[in-house]
Amino acid sequence: MGNKILIENHSRRIDIPMRRLLCFAMFCIWQMGVIYYMGPSLNIDGRTPLPIPMGNITLLIAAGYVCSILVMVFFPARVIGLSRAATAAALLAVLGLFFIKSESGLTLLIYIQCFCCCFMIGFETATMVYFFSERSLVRHLLLAYPAAYVAVALLQNDFFRLEYASFRVLTVVMLVLLLYFFFKMPANSCPSFVEKGDGLIMPKRFFAGVFLLIFLALLLGIIAPAVAAQYEHGVFAAYLSCVVCSLAVYALYKKTGRHPIQFMPYVVGLASLGYVLLLASNYVPGLALAACALTGTGMTACALIPLFGALMSEQYPSRYIAPGIIALAMFAVVVHSFLVELFRDSAVFLDITYLVIVLILTLLFVLAEPYLLYAARRQLSSAGENERGSAPPAAGEAAKNAPEALDLLTKREREVLDLISYGHSNGDIARMLFISEHTVNDYTKNIYRKLGVHNRYAAAQIVNREEARLRGRGGDI
Repeated sequence: MGNKILIENHSRRIDIPMRRLLCFAMFCIWQMGVIYYMGPSLNIDGRTPLPIPMGNITLLIAAGYVCSILVMVFFPARVIGLSRAATAAALLAVLGLFFIKSESGLTLLIYIQCFCCCFMIGFETATMVYFFSERSLVRHLLLAYPAAYVAVALLQNDFFRLEYASFRVLTVVMLVLLLYFFFKMPANSCPSFVEKGDGLIMPKRFFAGVFLLIFLALLLGIIAPAVAAQYEHGVFAAYLSCVVCSLAVYALYKKTGRHPIQFMPYVVGLASLGYVLLLASNYVPGLALAACALTGTGMTACALIPLFGALMSEQYPSRYIAPGIIALAMFAVVVHSFLVELFRDSAVFLDITYLVIVLILTLLFVLAEPYLLYAARRQLSSAGENERGSAPPAAGEAAKNAPEALDLLTKREREVLDLISYGHSNGDIARMLFISEHTVNDYTKNIYRKLGVHNRYAAAQIVNREEARLRGRGGDI
C-alpha cells in the first residue's frame, strides 16, 4: 500500500553481504551453544565447559529480556549503538576469564557475559525485523543460521568435550566478529513507526494470528533442544537435523520460487512425527534418537520468526512488534518451565502435551499461510516498484489484471478483497475505505458469491492462486 511511512521504511532496508551475515550468526552460536548451556535454566544440565559450577540463572536471563524489551519500546533508535556496547562489554568479560582466577571473579565475569547476551536477544530480532531486506533475511535465516547450528551441534556434542581454554578463545573470536557486524550497521537509526493520523490501520486479526503463531513456534524452539538434551547425542542430532531442514527449505525456495512460508506446514509436520516417536520412545527407547532428529526440524520454524515480524512491520510498522516477539519468548520459557514442573513425574503426559502443541502449530500455519503469503507478495511488489521510483500498488491494484475468477468483481469489490487478503476485519476495511461496516458486509457477501467461497481464508487463497498464475510459476513471488 502506498503510504509514505511504508515506502520510506522499505527504502531503508539493507541488503547485507553473506560474509557479514555469517558474522551476525555468531550471536546464535554464542546464545544457543554457550549461554543457554551455562547452567540448569533452559536445559536439563549445564554443558558449557566452565571451571566453576553454575546455578540456575533464570532470573538473570529474565532481567536481560526485560531490559531488552524496555529499550526497544522507549529507545528504538539506540538498538544498534547498545548492541555495540553490550558486545564490547561481553568481550571484555570473556577476556577477563584469561586473567581472573578467583571463583567470585570468574562468576561475576560469566554473569556479565550472560546478561549481555540476553540483553541483546531482542536487539538481534529488531535488527532483522527493521533493517534487513527480505533477500538478506531469508539468506540469514536459511543459510547463515544453519552454519551457526553446525557450530552449536559441535559445541554440545557427546562425542568429545570442548576444553575450557578452547571455549574462551572461541568465544572471543565470536564476539569480535559480532562486534564487526554491528559497527558496519548504521547507528542511532530506526524505522519510522506508525502514529495517529498516519492513515494506517492495524490488521488486528492478522497480527493476533501471527503473534499466536510466533508464540507456538517459540515454544517449539525451546522444547526441541530441551527434550534432546535428555538423550545421548540428542542435542547433536536435533541441531544437525535443523541444519538439513533449513538448507532444504532454502534450496526449494530457490528452485521453485515459492516463499519459505509455504514450506513451514511440512516442516512442522515432520516435527509432529518426531513428537509421536518421542511418545513412542517411552515404550521403545531405541526410537529416542530418531525422535530428537525429527523434533529438531521444528527449530526451523522458530528460526523463521523474524521473517514473520518483518512482514508485520512492512504492513503496519508498530514499535511493539520486536518487543512483542521477545515478550512472547519470555512467556514461552515460563510456559515450558510450568509444563516441565507439572508433568515432572509423568513423561508420557508431557510428551502428549508437546505433540498437541506442535499439531496446533501445524494447523495455524495452514490457516495463516494465505495472509502471510499475500503480505510477502506485497512486500516484494513494493520493492520492485520502489526500485523503479514509484509507489507500491494501492489496494486492489495488484489484482486488477487477475484472470477469470477475479474478473467477476467490481473495482470496489477488488479493493475489499485486497484488504481481506491483508488480514483486515470488516471494521478495519470500513474505516480504511470510509464506508459503513454494513456496506463492507454486503461487499463481502458479493465477493464470496462471485468467487464461490464461504470464508475469508478461501477468498485469500484464490487471490494468491490467481496472482501465481499471472507469474506463471505456480506459487512464486
